[in-house]
Amino acid sequence: MAMFRNLKLLLWKNFILKKRKTLVTVLEILMPLLFCAVIIYLRFGSLPRKRPPVDYKVIDITSLPEFFNQFPLKNKFQLVYIPSKSETLKNITEMVKDFFTVEFEVLGYPSVPVFEKYIIQDPKAFYVLTGIVFDHNFNDNTEPLPLEVRASLPSQSSHDARHQHEFS
Repeated sequence: MAMFRNLKLLLWKNFILKKRKTLVTVLEILMPLLFCAVIIYLRFGSLPRKRPPVDYKVIDITSLPEFFNQFPLKNKFQLVYIPSKSETLKNITEMVKDFFTVEFEVLGYPSVPVFEKYIIQDPKAFYVLTGIVFDHNFNDNTEPLPLEVRASLPSQSSHDARHQHEFS
């Protein structure tokens, strides 16, 4: 019973305070209603506009962008392949190098940690254009590629499916 009496007293005090400041009480009630009305008006007043689809120009991926030829460089750009003990991977990377008009240097690294150490510590790593990691254990340097190859970018986690590609 004492709890209900305290609640009744608290409500009565609150009513007296609200009665003394009627303007504040009215504003406390009307402001949320006003904001809701403004939001509803803006929502229904702004109709979605239909726009035509955007057609972008075709990009030629058989050649490199022009800036590769415009700036003089101290070193050649580098193409990196991992693991380095496979002649097949070296030949594939050499074929990619020969495909473009820009001169590349082909480098092979035995493992991803060695390549990451090179990227972090060597200033010549600035010129690494790309690297390809082939997830296959080659027994000797003349072993051909298997029918299914899993390749990924070396800067990404090997479990990141967005940057892994299987070729068959």
